[in-house]
Amino acid sequence: MIQPAHWTDIWTYGVAPTVAFLVAAAAVAVWLMPDWAALVLAISLVALLVSSIRNAWDLVTWITAKVDQLDKV
Repeated sequence: MIQPAHWTDIWTYGVAPTVAFLVAAAAVAVWLMPDWAALVLAISLVALLVSSIRNAWDLVTWITAKVDQLDKV
């Protein structure tokens, strides 16, 4: 039986990384606003790092729950 995704999965696996990548790509604005480009790039990279850590933790806890279910069968 396939369970629907948790409501946070859409935001943390899809929206947050996409927005962070777009913001990182917008760092091309170095020529337009060089004072802000480094700050924007740093913030987007930290957002990607935090999102990746959260997603890795979520995936590990999901896999662990599945393995526990298989052990009981």
